[in-house]
Amino acid sequence: MSIKTLSFHLCKSLPPGTITRSHAHEFIAAALGFKSYAGASQFLILDSQLATEVDRETLTERVVQLKPESAQLIIPSLLALLQRMPLTAAPLREIIQSLEQGNLDNIAIIEAALSIAAKKGNHWAHYGIALIATEALLDEQPSDYWYQKRNAGAVLTEQEALFADEFQKYQDAKNKCLAHLEEAFAQGNLHAGIKLNEIFGDNRIFEAQVNTEKLDRTLSWDPLDIARKAAEGGFEEQAPRWYAIGCETGDIEAVRELTSLVAQTNPRLAWTLVEFGRLLGTDITVSEAFAIDEYGNDYDDEVGGPAYADEIPGVDAIPVSNQDYALAKSVASEWFMQLTNTGKATIDLGKMG
Repeated sequence: MSIKTLSFHLCKSLPPGTITRSHAHEFIAAALGFKSYAGASQFLILDSQLATEVDRETLTERVVQLKPESAQLIIPSLLALLQRMPLTAAPLREIIQSLEQGNLDNIAIIEAALSIAAKKGNHWAHYGIALIATEALLDEQPSDYWYQKRNAGAVLTEQEALFADEFQKYQDAKNKCLAHLEEAFAQGNLHAGIKLNEIFGDNRIFEAQVNTEKLDRTLSWDPLDIARKAAEGGFEEQAPRWYAIGCETGDIEAVRELTSLVAQTNPRLAWTLVEFGRLLGTDITVSEAFAIDEYGNDYDDEVGGPAYADEIPGVDAIPVSNQDYALAKSVASEWFMQLTNTGKATIDLGKMG
Protein backbone atom coordinates (compact mmCIF):
# COMPACT_ATOMS: atom_id res chain seq x y z
CA MET A 1 0.00 0.00 0.00
CA SER A 2 1.18 3.55 -0.73
CA ILE A 3 0.74 6.78 1.18
CA LYS A 4 -1.57 7.82 -1.66
CA THR A 5 -3.90 4.87 -1.00
CA LEU A 6 -3.90 5.34 2.74
CA SER A 7 -4.52 9.06 2.26
CA PHE A 8 -7.65 8.22 0.30
CA HIS A 9 -8.90 6.00 3.13
CA LEU A 10 -8.08 8.65 5.74
CA CYS A 11 -9.97 11.36 3.87
CA LYS A 12 -12.92 9.01 3.36
CA SER A 13 -13.02 8.11 7.07
CA LEU A 14 -13.48 11.76 8.09
CA PRO A 15 -16.40 14.15 7.53
CA PRO A 16 -16.24 15.69 4.04
CA GLY A 17 -13.93 18.70 3.85
CA THR A 18 -12.12 17.94 7.10
CA ILE A 19 -8.73 17.59 5.42
CA THR A 20 -7.27 17.72 1.92
CA ARG A 21 -5.33 14.89 0.33
CA SER A 22 -2.08 16.83 0.82
CA HIS A 23 -2.90 17.15 4.54
CA ALA A 24 -3.40 13.39 4.70
CA HIS A 25 0.02 12.83 3.11
CA GLU A 26 1.61 15.06 5.74
CA PHE A 27 -0.10 13.32 8.64
CA ILE A 28 0.78 9.80 7.47
CA ALA A 29 4.40 10.83 7.00
CA ALA A 30 4.37 12.36 10.49
CA ALA A 31 2.96 9.15 11.97
CA LEU A 32 5.97 7.35 10.50
CA GLY A 33 8.35 9.82 12.13
CA PHE A 34 8.95 12.40 9.40
CA LYS A 35 8.73 16.13 10.04
CA SER A 36 7.15 16.59 6.62
CA TYR A 37 5.99 14.55 3.63
CA ALA A 38 8.97 15.89 1.67
CA GLY A 39 11.24 14.42 4.34
CA ALA A 40 10.06 10.94 3.38
CA SER A 41 11.23 11.29 -0.23
CA GLN A 42 14.29 9.07 0.30
CA PHE A 43 12.24 6.29 1.90
CA LEU A 44 9.91 3.67 0.50
CA ILE A 45 6.57 3.32 2.27
CA LEU A 46 5.78 -0.39 2.35
CA ASP A 47 3.18 -2.73 3.77
CA SER A 48 4.37 -4.19 7.05
CA GLN A 49 3.77 -7.59 8.60
CA LEU A 50 4.25 -5.97 12.00
CA ALA A 51 2.32 -3.21 13.74
CA THR A 52 3.16 0.30 12.57
CA GLU A 53 5.66 2.03 14.85
CA VAL A 54 3.73 5.27 15.19
CA ASP A 55 5.57 8.42 16.23
CA ARG A 56 2.71 9.92 18.20
CA GLU A 57 4.61 13.04 19.18
CA THR A 58 5.51 13.99 15.61
CA LEU A 59 2.00 13.11 14.43
CA THR A 60 0.36 15.27 17.09
CA GLU A 61 2.68 18.21 16.36
CA ARG A 62 1.95 18.06 12.63
CA VAL A 63 -1.83 17.76 13.03
CA VAL A 64 -1.94 20.62 15.55
CA GLN A 65 0.22 22.69 13.22
CA LEU A 66 -1.95 22.17 10.11
CA LYS A 67 -5.47 21.33 11.33
CA PRO A 68 -5.72 22.07 15.06
CA GLU A 69 -9.51 22.37 14.99
CA SER A 70 -9.86 18.76 13.76
CA ALA A 71 -7.09 17.06 15.73
CA GLN A 72 -9.55 15.10 17.88
CA LEU A 73 -10.97 13.50 14.72
CA ILE A 74 -7.85 13.08 12.62
CA ILE A 75 -5.47 11.38 15.04
CA PRO A 76 -7.78 8.55 16.20
CA SER A 77 -8.90 7.89 12.61
CA LEU A 78 -5.33 7.64 11.32
CA LEU A 79 -4.22 5.43 14.22
CA ALA A 80 -7.14 3.07 13.53
CA LEU A 81 -6.25 2.90 9.84
CA LEU A 82 -2.60 2.17 10.56
CA GLN A 83 -3.66 -0.61 12.91
CA ARG A 84 -5.67 -2.25 10.13
CA MET A 85 -3.19 -1.42 7.35
CA PRO A 86 0.27 -1.27 8.94
CA LEU A 87 3.05 0.51 7.09
CA THR A 88 6.79 0.87 7.48
CA ALA A 89 9.34 3.28 6.04
CA ALA A 90 12.45 1.69 4.53
CA PRO A 91 15.46 3.84 3.55
CA LEU A 92 15.60 3.82 -0.25
CA ARG A 93 19.39 3.53 -0.27
CA GLU A 94 19.21 0.38 1.87
CA ILE A 95 16.66 -1.07 -0.56
CA ILE A 96 19.09 -0.39 -3.41
CA GLN A 97 21.92 -2.11 -1.54
CA SER A 98 19.74 -5.16 -0.90
CA LEU A 99 18.67 -5.28 -4.56
CA GLU A 100 22.31 -5.25 -5.64
CA GLN A 101 23.02 -8.12 -3.27
CA GLY A 102 19.94 -10.03 -4.43
CA ASN A 103 18.61 -10.68 -0.94
CA LEU A 104 15.19 -8.97 -0.94
CA ASP A 105 11.86 -10.75 -0.73
CA ASN A 106 8.50 -9.36 -1.88
CA ILE A 107 10.04 -7.92 -5.03
CA ALA A 108 6.63 -7.14 -6.53
CA ILE A 109 5.74 -4.97 -3.54
CA ILE A 110 9.14 -3.27 -3.64
CA GLU A 111 8.83 -2.58 -7.37
CA ALA A 112 5.35 -1.11 -6.93
CA ALA A 113 6.67 1.27 -4.27
CA LEU A 114 9.66 2.15 -6.44
CA SER A 115 7.35 2.92 -9.36
CA ILE A 116 5.46 5.43 -7.24
CA ALA A 117 8.71 7.11 -6.22
CA ALA A 118 10.01 7.05 -9.81
CA LYS A 119 6.91 8.89 -11.05
CA LYS A 120 7.81 11.67 -8.62
CA GLY A 121 11.23 11.99 -10.24
CA ASN A 122 13.32 10.00 -7.76
CA HIS A 123 16.39 8.82 -9.70
CA TRP A 124 17.24 6.16 -7.11
CA ALA A 125 13.81 4.65 -7.63
CA HIS A 126 14.47 4.44 -11.38
CA TYR A 127 17.81 2.81 -10.62
CA GLY A 128 16.13 0.30 -8.29
CA ILE A 129 13.56 -0.69 -10.94
CA ALA A 130 16.42 -1.20 -13.40
CA LEU A 131 18.22 -3.44 -10.91
CA ILE A 132 15.11 -5.60 -10.58
CA ALA A 133 14.87 -5.86 -14.38
CA THR A 134 18.52 -6.96 -14.64
CA GLU A 135 17.66 -10.20 -12.83
CA ALA A 136 16.05 -11.40 -16.04
CA LEU A 137 19.20 -10.53 -17.99
CA LEU A 138 21.62 -12.66 -15.98
CA ASP A 139 21.04 -15.74 -18.14
CA GLU A 140 22.14 -15.98 -21.77
CA GLN A 141 19.87 -14.15 -24.20
CA PRO A 142 17.31 -16.59 -25.67
CA SER A 143 17.15 -17.16 -29.40
CA ASP A 144 14.76 -14.85 -31.25
CA TYR A 145 14.05 -17.43 -33.96
CA TRP A 146 10.50 -18.36 -32.93
CA TYR A 147 9.74 -14.79 -31.86
CA GLN A 148 10.57 -13.56 -35.36
CA LYS A 149 8.57 -16.42 -36.89
CA ARG A 150 5.50 -15.44 -34.86
CA ASN A 151 5.87 -11.79 -35.78
CA ALA A 152 6.01 -12.83 -39.43
CA GLY A 153 2.61 -14.52 -39.03
CA ALA A 154 3.61 -18.15 -38.48
CA VAL A 155 1.35 -20.32 -36.34
CA LEU A 156 3.50 -21.84 -33.60
CA THR A 157 3.14 -25.02 -31.64
CA GLU A 158 2.72 -24.73 -27.88
CA GLN A 159 6.44 -25.38 -27.31
CA GLU A 160 7.49 -22.96 -30.04
CA ALA A 161 5.23 -20.30 -28.54
CA LEU A 162 6.96 -20.78 -25.19
CA PHE A 163 10.32 -20.12 -26.87
CA ALA A 164 8.90 -16.97 -28.48
CA ASP A 165 7.47 -15.83 -25.13
CA GLU A 166 10.80 -16.43 -23.45
CA PHE A 167 12.55 -14.10 -25.89
CA GLN A 168 9.77 -11.50 -25.55
CA LYS A 169 10.11 -11.57 -21.77
CA TYR A 170 13.86 -11.11 -22.05
CA GLN A 171 13.47 -8.17 -24.46
CA ASP A 172 10.84 -6.52 -22.27
CA ALA A 173 13.16 -6.75 -19.25
CA LYS A 174 16.07 -5.40 -21.31
CA ASN A 175 14.04 -2.44 -22.59
CA LYS A 176 12.71 -1.73 -19.11
CA CYS A 177 16.19 -1.82 -17.63
CA LEU A 178 17.53 0.49 -20.35
CA ALA A 179 14.70 3.00 -20.03
CA HIS A 180 15.01 3.34 -16.26
CA LEU A 181 18.82 3.51 -16.31
CA GLU A 182 18.68 6.24 -18.95
CA GLU A 183 16.15 8.21 -16.92
CA ALA A 184 18.18 7.83 -13.72
CA PHE A 185 21.38 8.87 -15.51
CA ALA A 186 19.61 11.85 -17.08
CA GLN A 187 18.70 12.93 -13.54
CA GLY A 188 22.36 12.75 -12.47
CA ASN A 189 22.64 9.24 -11.05
CA LEU A 190 26.20 8.19 -11.90
CA HIS A 191 25.62 4.59 -10.81
CA ALA A 192 23.05 4.36 -13.61
CA GLY A 193 25.76 5.54 -16.01
CA ILE A 194 28.07 2.83 -14.75
CA LYS A 195 25.36 0.20 -15.26
CA LEU A 196 24.62 1.54 -18.74
CA ASN A 197 28.25 0.93 -19.63
CA GLU A 198 28.39 -2.44 -17.90
CA ILE A 199 25.22 -3.86 -19.47
CA PHE A 200 24.77 -1.97 -22.73
CA GLY A 201 28.29 -0.71 -23.56
CA ASP A 202 27.09 2.90 -23.28
CA ASN A 203 30.08 5.24 -22.85
CA ARG A 204 28.28 8.37 -21.69
CA ILE A 205 29.71 7.96 -18.20
CA PHE A 206 33.09 8.75 -19.76
CA GLU A 207 32.00 11.48 -22.17
CA ALA A 208 31.02 14.18 -19.69
CA GLN A 209 32.78 15.73 -16.75
CA VAL A 210 30.89 14.30 -13.80
CA ASN A 211 31.26 14.86 -10.07
CA THR A 212 32.49 11.51 -8.79
CA GLU A 213 31.85 12.69 -5.23
CA LYS A 214 28.20 11.85 -5.93
CA LEU A 215 29.07 8.15 -6.11
CA ASP A 216 27.94 6.02 -3.19
CA ARG A 217 30.83 3.86 -2.00
CA THR A 218 28.48 1.52 -0.15
CA LEU A 219 27.02 0.29 -3.45
CA SER A 220 28.48 -2.35 -5.74
CA TRP A 221 30.87 -0.79 -8.24
CA ASP A 222 34.58 -1.12 -8.96
CA PRO A 223 36.48 2.09 -9.85
CA LEU A 224 39.44 0.02 -11.06
CA ASP A 225 37.24 -1.79 -13.57
CA ILE A 226 35.75 1.52 -14.73
CA ALA A 227 39.22 3.06 -15.10
CA ARG A 228 40.37 0.14 -17.23
CA LYS A 229 37.29 0.39 -19.45
CA ALA A 230 37.89 4.11 -19.90
CA ALA A 231 41.53 3.57 -20.84
CA GLU A 232 40.72 0.71 -23.21
CA GLY A 233 37.67 2.40 -24.74
CA GLY A 234 39.39 5.53 -26.01
CA PHE A 235 38.73 7.73 -22.99
CA GLU A 236 42.27 7.78 -21.61
CA GLU A 237 41.87 11.31 -20.24
CA GLN A 238 39.01 10.10 -18.04
CA ALA A 239 40.83 7.06 -16.64
CA PRO A 240 43.03 8.81 -14.01
CA ARG A 241 40.14 10.11 -11.89
CA TRP A 242 38.61 6.64 -11.72
CA TYR A 243 41.97 5.13 -10.79
CA ALA A 244 42.27 7.84 -8.13
CA ILE A 245 38.96 6.77 -6.60
CA GLY A 246 40.36 3.26 -6.24
CA CYS A 247 43.57 4.65 -4.76
CA GLU A 248 41.60 6.58 -2.15
CA THR A 249 40.48 3.33 -0.52
CA GLY A 250 43.95 1.75 -0.68
CA ASP A 251 43.48 -0.49 -3.76
CA ILE A 252 47.10 -1.32 -4.56
CA GLU A 253 46.25 -2.37 -8.13
CA ALA A 254 44.70 1.04 -8.73
CA VAL A 255 47.85 2.64 -7.27
CA ARG A 256 50.06 0.52 -9.53
CA GLU A 257 48.09 1.16 -12.73
CA LEU A 258 47.68 4.90 -12.14
CA THR A 259 51.41 5.15 -11.47
CA SER A 260 52.17 3.36 -14.74
CA LEU A 261 49.80 5.72 -16.55
CA VAL A 262 51.51 8.89 -15.29
CA ALA A 263 55.07 7.62 -14.79
CA GLN A 264 56.46 9.44 -17.82
CA THR A 265 54.18 12.48 -17.88
CA ASN A 266 53.76 13.43 -14.22
CA PRO A 267 56.75 12.12 -12.26
CA ARG A 268 55.87 13.99 -9.05
CA LEU A 269 52.47 12.30 -8.92
CA ALA A 270 54.07 8.99 -9.88
CA TRP A 271 56.54 9.14 -6.96
CA THR A 272 53.77 10.21 -4.59
CA LEU A 273 51.87 7.08 -5.62
CA VAL A 274 55.01 4.96 -5.25
CA GLU A 275 55.47 6.19 -1.68
CA PHE A 276 51.77 5.70 -0.98
CA GLY A 277 52.08 2.13 -2.20
CA ARG A 278 55.05 1.54 0.09
CA LEU A 279 53.02 2.81 3.05
CA LEU A 280 50.30 0.35 2.00
CA GLY A 281 52.90 -2.42 2.14
CA THR A 282 53.86 -2.84 -1.53
CA ASP A 283 56.83 -1.45 -3.42
CA ILE A 284 55.42 -1.10 -6.94
CA THR A 285 58.84 -0.28 -8.37
CA VAL A 286 59.84 -3.91 -7.78
CA SER A 287 58.57 -6.66 -10.10
CA GLU A 288 56.38 -9.31 -8.51
CA ALA A 289 56.78 -12.91 -9.65
CA PHE A 290 53.94 -15.39 -9.25
CA ALA A 291 52.70 -18.69 -10.63
CA ILE A 292 49.76 -19.16 -12.99
CA ASP A 293 47.99 -22.22 -14.37
CA GLU A 294 47.56 -23.12 -18.04
CA TYR A 295 44.51 -20.84 -18.27
CA GLY A 296 46.30 -17.77 -16.95
CA ASN A 297 44.67 -17.86 -13.53
CA ASP A 298 46.54 -17.71 -10.22
CA TYR A 299 47.99 -21.13 -9.51
CA ASP A 300 46.05 -23.19 -6.98
CA ASP A 301 48.14 -25.78 -5.09
CA GLU A 302 45.02 -27.74 -4.20
CA VAL A 303 44.04 -28.13 -7.85
CA GLY A 304 47.56 -28.94 -8.99
CA GLY A 305 48.62 -29.31 -12.62
CA PRO A 306 51.33 -27.51 -14.57
CA ALA A 307 52.50 -24.15 -13.23
CA TYR A 308 54.00 -21.30 -15.23
CA ALA A 309 55.96 -18.25 -14.14
CA ASP A 310 54.53 -14.79 -14.63
CA GLU A 311 55.26 -11.39 -13.18
CA ILE A 312 53.91 -7.91 -12.64
CA PRO A 313 56.67 -5.57 -13.85
CA GLY A 314 57.83 -2.84 -11.53
CA VAL A 315 56.89 0.75 -12.39
CA ASP A 316 59.75 2.85 -13.79
CA ALA A 317 59.09 6.52 -13.04
CA ILE A 318 61.23 9.45 -14.18
CA PRO A 319 63.59 10.63 -11.40
CA VAL A 320 62.63 13.84 -9.62
CA SER A 321 64.55 16.41 -7.60
CA ASN A 322 65.17 15.89 -3.89
CA GLN A 323 62.68 18.65 -3.17
CA ASP A 324 59.94 17.03 -5.27
CA TYR A 325 60.68 13.63 -3.77
CA ALA A 326 60.39 15.03 -0.24
CA LEU A 327 57.08 16.63 -1.22
CA ALA A 328 55.89 13.33 -2.71
CA LYS A 329 56.66 11.49 0.53
CA SER A 330 54.87 14.16 2.55
CA VAL A 331 51.72 14.03 0.43
CA ALA A 332 51.76 10.21 0.47
CA SER A 333 51.96 10.31 4.26
CA GLU A 334 48.95 12.63 4.37
CA TRP A 335 46.97 10.25 2.14
CA PHE A 336 47.93 7.28 4.27
CA MET A 337 46.99 9.09 7.48
CA GLN A 338 43.60 10.04 6.02
CA LEU A 339 43.02 6.48 4.89
CA THR A 340 43.97 5.11 8.30
CA ASN A 341 41.82 7.57 10.23
CA THR A 342 38.73 7.82 8.01
CA GLY A 343 38.89 4.86 5.61
CA LYS A 344 39.38 7.18 2.64
CA ALA A 345 42.21 9.35 1.39
CA THR A 346 41.46 12.59 -0.46
CA ILE A 347 43.39 12.48 -3.72
CA ASP A 348 42.99 15.62 -5.85
CA LEU A 349 44.77 15.00 -9.14
CA GLY A 350 44.23 18.62 -10.13
CA LYS A 351 46.73 19.67 -7.47
CA MET A 352 49.31 17.10 -8.54
CA GLY A 353 49.97 18.36 -12.07
